[in-house]
Amino acid sequence: MGMIFALAGLAFAAPSDLARQWARVEPTIRTRTEVPVPLSDDAVRTLLSGEVSAARFETDEGSWATGAIWIDAPIERVWLAINDGEHDPKDRTTLRVLDAPPPIRRVHLTLHLPFPIADRQWVSDALPNRALYDVTEGRVWQRQWKLSDRSLAVVEDRGVWLLENRGAWTLLDTTDGTLLLFTVRTALGGLLPASITQGWAVRTLRSTLRDFGERAKKIDRHYVGSHRQVADPSGSIIRLFPR
Repeated sequence: MGMIFALAGLAFAAPSDLARQWARVEPTIRTRTEVPVPLSDDAVRTLLSGEVSAARFETDEGSWATGAIWIDAPIERVWLAINDGEHDPKDRTTLRVLDAPPPIRRVHLTLHLPFPIADRQWVSDALPNRALYDVTEGRVWQRQWKLSDRSLAVVEDRGVWLLENRGAWTLLDTTDGTLLLFTVRTALGGLLPASITQGWAVRTLRSTLRDFGERAKKIDRHYVGSHRQVADPSGSIIRLFPR
């Protein structure tokens, strides 16, 4: 397994047959997902070199940001990492879990931005894509999210409310690791136009995906004891790791 030490952190080269593995599931993902989940040839080449891919792309709805990383960890561990936002080690966000009927995970998030840009906040509903999980026989795990009613927030932070935020985390089990893809369309509101918003999202994606890769590799030391238990897309609880 190839390994590259990059300035921004440790990255692993994806398996050589990644494009073939993706081609097998891409038509199913495209027809059973509410948001676009692209993986371009350029992105595949980047992943094969051991780097993290991030780019903007256009649809009839406008600009989206997308990123991808191959992680040398089982899909269950990567899933746990992306579902652990309340323990973000970088303190980039404040997350409050709100009441919602399962399997919806409803959260109020505040994104802390550098001065002089005002923080942003939003209420989001996330839902696992059970149909995609079933039809791919557990090879593809996905969590999609969209904005929810801001009145559901228990506490309103000092931050501009997002005008739009929806997207998906998509995970592909590549047998010897996991391909993690992130797609988002967001509008930060205020005086920032959508084009600047999506450009900012692309610039932050690489570091964000690397962070999740690092968290996935260490999740067995964190998902223990009294940690909130997390279900896979089928609704089955992923067992806690022994201390």
